[in-house]
This record gives sequence, structure tokens and C-alpha cells, in this order.
Amino acid sequence: MILPVSIKYRACLWALIFFLAHPVFSWASVSFIPPITSNIGEVKIYLLTRGAGADVYTKYGHTMIRVVDSSNNMDVAYNWGAFDFNQPGFIVKFLRGLLPYHLAISPTHFEVRISDIEQRWLVQEQLNMTDKQKAALLLELNREAQPDRRYYRYLFFTDNCSTRPRDFIDKALGGKVATSFQGKGSGSTFRDKVMNYNASVPILAMGQDVILNREVDHGISQWEEMFIPLKLREYLLSMPAYNDDGSVRAGERLLSGTTTLTHYPDPVNSLYNGYVIFWVFLGTPILLGMVLYLKTSFRKAGIRIFGLALTVWGAVSGMFGLYLTLAWAFSEHMVVHHNANLWVFWPMDWYFLFLGGMLLWKGVPLCKGSLLSKFTVWLVLGHLVALGIYGILAIGGFFMQYVTRVFVYFGLSALLLYCLTLYLTAFRWRELGRKY
Repeated sequence: MILPVSIKYRACLWALIFFLAHPVFSWASVSFIPPITSNIGEVKIYLLTRGAGADVYTKYGHTMIRVVDSSNNMDVAYNWGAFDFNQPGFIVKFLRGLLPYHLAISPTHFEVRISDIEQRWLVQEQLNMTDKQKAALLLELNREAQPDRRYYRYLFFTDNCSTRPRDFIDKALGGKVATSFQGKGSGSTFRDKVMNYNASVPILAMGQDVILNREVDHGISQWEEMFIPLKLREYLLSMPAYNDDGSVRAGERLLSGTTTLTHYPDPVNSLYNGYVIFWVFLGTPILLGMVLYLKTSFRKAGIRIFGLALTVWGAVSGMFGLYLTLAWAFSEHMVVHHNANLWVFWPMDWYFLFLGGMLLWKGVPLCKGSLLSKFTVWLVLGHLVALGIYGILAIGGFFMQYVTRVFVYFGLSALLLYCLTLYLTAFRWRELGRKY
């Protein structure tokens, strides 16, 4: 994906700032344990919500809890979205779902500055809690700050920077948040949320749609939907405040006093989805190659352009196939295991990148009977059989995984591409001049 220059510049600048500042800040935030307050009545607790940003890792927003304790001259934000780039085997652990995230406690003005750097809005609402409820929440936050509890295994949909604050607030309120939202359907699935919140980066949305399996296709409750920081804020804003005995405090809301700490617009969604973009890049050379091939004097040009399409497909299908295979074998992320789209994408499809390059370079198909020709025919026939089974299962509704978009855009494109490859490789080579 080609990113706009502004995003590239900001990403590089922010990466430089992070690597320069991280060792000092990491030491301060990881070692700091908040003191016990001497005056709970003076403590104010806020829900901090940061909006979506332009970069791919900021699309869902962010949640933190702010604690202002005047008795200890403390104003800090509890942030469960931190991780350490210096972790041994960082990339492997990240891909396998084994990278430990941790609670970082930083001055609130630091988080405000981060929002300004990333150009994301940041708002706060005060949690209207009784002294007993605030004490219970602070006790949980203090426990989370202990070295043996600060680290946790991050799970995007069920244990992240939004669900952790939700759970601590719920516990302090005696389970009122869970009682209010666990039994109510949201009318959507995890996959729907992924597609909606990544709509401003269509290629990313398409890629995640491909790699996620049936685990994200069941209807989710409003409680589960709070894995998204913006939904957590929305639902908490709808709740009343409660007394210690669980009764509703008449005329009071759980969150009040909305204050905007930084103000920036939300990212604009793309007019196109990733599948349309893919079809333009793949479909155009396929159709143009077919048209030129029908003109006898332009057959070599047609084959070369078709080779370009095959090269694109080999790179895309090979990448997805390899990732889905390795993720199933080695990743701890269950949402990328046993993916139905492996019927379409195979790890050996990198071969088509090589084959497409040969067609693009020489403009003639493989020699019939050659080793490469035989391998190509058998690989294509295998794909055609797999696509047939995939189509029957998809149309028949046998997949618990949502595959409609992949079937329409990738499956049908692959079907056309493989049929043309088989035609050129097994049947039409004699008419096209020099052979190899």
C-alpha cells in the first residue's frame, strides 16, 4: 500500500520520537506505583477517550482512565495499550499473539501531547461515583500497577485497552455495566466493526476481511462491542449513576462534564473499498490482455499483459496463502485459524509470480509437455477443483465464516485467471511462435 507523504512523514517522525523517548518514559511508567490517597473525597476520576487517527494502528480510538489526586499532587492517565519494542523476538511474538502488553501510567499532559502529535481528538468525562466506588476502582488500579500484574496477553476483541477499563469500572459499580449490556444485541459482528472502522484504509479492511475466520462472524452483545473505545464511551454515557446499594441516583449520569482536551476531525472514509481497488489492478490487465490476444498481430502483447495480471495474482494469493497457513500453524490468535479462504489462497501460489514474470518477459506461453507446463497444468487444475468446492460451500451456506466478498471478488477473478492460464498452457501454445 502506498501511503500519502504526510502520513509517511508523521509515521517516521513519531517512530523516531518513540525510540528516543521510550527508554526513559518506559522506566518511569513501568516502575511508578500510585500512592494511596489520604482523601478519597478529593479524588476525581475521568474516562479519557481518544479518537481515531490517520495511521492504521489508530483506527479504533483509545481509552484511558485519568486520576486526579490533589492530596498527592498527582494527575496521571492509566493506559493499557503499551508494549516494549525492545522485547526479545518482538516481531515473532507480535505475529504469534504472544507479545505482552502492559499498563503504562503517565502524566495526563503527556497523553494530551500525544493526541496533538497524532492529530486525534481527546475528550474526558468525569465518573460520578461515590467515595466507596472510587475507592474500589482505585484499589483495582493500584493492583494493576504492581509489577506482577502490569503485563497481560493482549487479545484484540476481548482483552484490550478498552475492555480493561470497562471491567474495572464494572467491578467498582458492582457489575452494573455487565448487567446493563451483556444481554443486549448490538446488531453487528466483530467483522462488521473491523470493516467499518477501517473504511478509511480500504486495503487494510480488505486484508483483515480475508484473514479473519468464523470466530468473528457471530452476533455480538453491546458488552462485547465495548472492545471499541468509542462504543465504550457511548454506552457509559447512556448509564445512570448508582448509589452504593445499587440503586439509581435520580437525575445523575455515570459520565458527565464532557471536556475536549484536543480537537481534530475524524479521518474521512474512502469512497472505494479494497476489493474494488484490487479488481481494478487485476481485472484491467486480464481484460486488456484478452482483447489484445484476440487480435492476431497483438497476441504477444496480450500474453505479456496477461502475465502482468498473473504476477499481481501470484503476489497477492501467495502472500495470503502463506500467512493463513503459518498463522494456523503457529499463531495464538484463534481468529486466524482454520480459515475457509485457504480454499482460494495457497502458499505455493508464489509460483504464479514467477510464471507471470516469464510471460511478461517473453510474450509466449510454456512449451507443452515441459516440466513447468505440466506443473502449471496440475496446479491450475487443483485450484479449479478447490474453487469449485469453495463456490458450492459458499453458495450453499455451509460456511460459518462470512466469505461473500472474498468469493465474489477473489474467487471469481481467480476462476477466470486460472481458466485462461490453462487455455494458454495446455491448448494454444502451437499458435504463438517461439516456445520455451
